[in-house]
Amino acid sequence: MPNHIRDNLIDQIADQLETITTTAGYSRSVARVYKANPNSANIPSPAVVLVQGNEDVTDFVGPLVERNCNLNITFVDNYAGQDADGEALEFLSDVQRCIGEILTFTFSAERYPGGSGTCSARLSEIGSSLNYSDAMRGKIYGTITYNLAYRTSSKDPRKLP
Repeated sequence: MPNHIRDNLIDQIADQLETITTTAGYSRSVARVYKANPNSANIPSPAVVLVQGNEDVTDFVGPLVERNCNLNITFVDNYAGQDADGEALEFLSDVQRCIGEILTFTFSAERYPGGSGTCSARLSEIGSSLNYSDAMRGKIYGTITYNLAYRTSSKDPRKLP
């Protein structure tokens, strides 16, 4: 059974975030990218967590549905220095630069009622925050919220129209 198109898009975004390494010119190398909120506060650092938010259908025309999903990309790393905000801002910049490589990207999927094809998806930054509470002492962290816009079949969200 094919995955929902949204799952495939999240996989592509996670794969892109895994390219955050010092070798690729970023400030740090990400140890792990989570595609769901981990159940533990003891995750390896530096890490990135993708948390999917609400999805709205903004256009419903015949066989086509335009979907908009909020996607929170949260980053966390250990920290023991003097400039927590500066370090968090550097990690925030790494994520923004990495995602900037794929603001519009294509994906392949089955079509409804048959065949296969390609379509495009768009990521647009909505906002960001960093080091927003004292709950995680010794850590830098932040969240960037993106809108993920893509289309699916109105008959089957796992397929293209």
